[in-house]
Amino acid sequence: MRAELQAKVWMVGECVDKVRWQVVLAGAGRGGQEEEAEWRHYALRPCLPFGVAHYWAERLNRAWVGDHGAGSQSAQIKAGSDVRQVLRWWLDQLDTDLRMWGSRGILLLREPAGASRLRLRIIRSEPAVHEALSPVASAPPSFSWSALQGRSLLLSELERWLMSRGIAIREGEMYTAAWGRMLQAAYESGQVELTSGIQLHAKGEMSCSRCGTGGEAMHWRPCAACGYICPYCEQCLQLGRVRLCSPLVRSPHASPSGRRGDRQMNLEEGSEAERGSIRSRGSIRSEPDLRKWGLSPAQKDAVERGLQFLKQTGGSGRKLSDSREPLSFLIWAVTGAGKTEMVYPLIEHELARGGRVLVAAPRRDVVMELKPRLQRAFPQCRVIALYGGSEDTWVAGEVVLATTHQLLRYDRAFDLAIIDELDAFPYHNNPMLHYAASRALADGGRRILLSATPTAPLKRAARRGKLPHALVYVRYHRHPLPVPRLLRTQPLAKWLRLSKQVRTSIVLERLLGRGQGSMKRICRGFPPMIWLILQRFLPHGFLRVALQHSVPPNLLYAMQQSLHRGAQLFVFVPRIAETEPTACLLQTMFPQHRVESVHAQDAKRAEKVQAFRRGEIRILVTTTILERGVTVPRTDVYILDAHRSPFDATSLVQMAGRAGRSSDDPAGRVVFAAPFRNLEQIQAVREIKRMNRWAKRKGYLLGSGKGEG
Repeated sequence: MRAELQAKVWMVGECVDKVRWQVVLAGAGRGGQEEEAEWRHYALRPCLPFGVAHYWAERLNRAWVGDHGAGSQSAQIKAGSDVRQVLRWWLDQLDTDLRMWGSRGILLLREPAGASRLRLRIIRSEPAVHEALSPVASAPPSFSWSALQGRSLLLSELERWLMSRGIAIREGEMYTAAWGRMLQAAYESGQVELTSGIQLHAKGEMSCSRCGTGGEAMHWRPCAACGYICPYCEQCLQLGRVRLCSPLVRSPHASPSGRRGDRQMNLEEGSEAERGSIRSRGSIRSEPDLRKWGLSPAQKDAVERGLQFLKQTGGSGRKLSDSREPLSFLIWAVTGAGKTEMVYPLIEHELARGGRVLVAAPRRDVVMELKPRLQRAFPQCRVIALYGGSEDTWVAGEVVLATTHQLLRYDRAFDLAIIDELDAFPYHNNPMLHYAASRALADGGRRILLSATPTAPLKRAARRGKLPHALVYVRYHRHPLPVPRLLRTQPLAKWLRLSKQVRTSIVLERLLGRGQGSMKRICRGFPPMIWLILQRFLPHGFLRVALQHSVPPNLLYAMQQSLHRGAQLFVFVPRIAETEPTACLLQTMFPQHRVESVHAQDAKRAEKVQAFRRGEIRILVTTTILERGVTVPRTDVYILDAHRSPFDATSLVQMAGRAGRSSDDPAGRVVFAAPFRNLEQIQAVREIKRMNRWAKRKGYLLGSGKGEG
């Protein structure tokens, strides 16, 4: 006789999310031949929150398939022991867990349930259960669960996803019994996976299934959904509340090769445009033609190494459960090296293999800027952009551009993930986003890491040969990087002593309608006493003279030279509170030019950045928020108080990279202004000089030999 045992979660009742879940144990009774064995279902009473039921079912299944010796429960059942006797033993284990959690203040049920309160009963035979659970006839004719395409969604998100596909479902209907039975049938047939939003672990530990966070991120609140005191994850709350009682709906597990079989044929079923996009895949060359991308010699060498890495690792069997990091390749390229152009052939190679590609960026403005460029590069594929408020949130595509937080909605979805600016906020030093990026990769998926300033561990791994990589220490226009000039100045705080007076004078002058005229001309007709008061508090005639003495003359001269040659100025300061006073000070010094300040909390940040790109703003005072992602053809960079935190060697290199980006002005100016030179400034200058020496030695610079003629 052969016996089998499998624990499942089974929805009952009239509402999916109202703690109407049972653990259903499909066990075989004693019988003769295997095909004649009497199959029964044993249901656990009372109903449990989904997370508790899922935990217990998974624990029982692991014990059943594991090798625990002749005395184990699985061995006893296989030897002919009564299934119910073994299951009652497991009820005692569940009761022990509940009591253990209760002793730690974690009450997963209203009252700590004793073994006598947890009981099993035979409910139905196997055929009857599946007949009752199968609502296939009620499924929409154009609906296919395979179109989930690697998504991991809460029920509320699943509802919006269905609406976006034109499925007739009203708001809140996903929580009804009819849709619950449909979801149950999909789970029973293996079309979807159901997992608990909050995973329970041994010793009362918990973690979020979506973002991987545990510990202090778990907050306990009375839950209107299940009626218990239920934990939820605060770390990923901005994407929706993940609770212990809420299931996550996921696509089925990918094959070991990372391919999903017919998934391309199911991409956005019902959409002719998208099916046409898939049919056109055959037009992609199996071997990328590097000539059409117009790469420089340094770019071409890096791309060839990247393609070699993808070909050698194409059949890797890395599993999601592996503790090691996904197979990765680092492109260590200077700012302005053309990293986007370098990933085009890598994307083309993966698309030719039938894979899906993810390009993750730290900020939405980078995602929005990249989308039209990728659409032009791959017109035969659907490119979507995901960020907060995106119109493509529920759309599927072969190339997905996303901010790193959007990766939390994916699970084993992509065959190639390109992580841009991995050393930047918010990805840097954020375990949640590292978890999300790894989780979004399919089994056997690979990562391409892009950075101008990799972290110290990545640098060590690359130099020790543990991380495959390519170095690109020259820009696409093949000119050397501008080397910063270290300028000794007074601290910024001393310059801003008159900032309050400057702001007051500018506001009052605007109220008086001074415009471009002189304050003295406006006040000439005032009574003598009024004129004396204004001259005392708004000494405009003496203000500029005083400011000229407060601003270091060497810095003032350097800025005048930059403006004289037609450059726009990036002026970086350490703190948000210093942006506006510095801008007011510079506006007074250069009244003929428009000066603005911008920072992360500025509501008009996007408008000002666009105005700076159009050349309407001549001097932009900002913080490290703009150290990346903003490219202006003719720009000089001034970093004030370069000795202060948060300016370190990495950020100084990034900010210096704003200058000399275009071939029309490759020798932009970079100035580190500070009272003294510190180690961070010296390291940044050394790093830039080292990159220039490497590019010259390799022959990548113009006039050095390689690629000439």
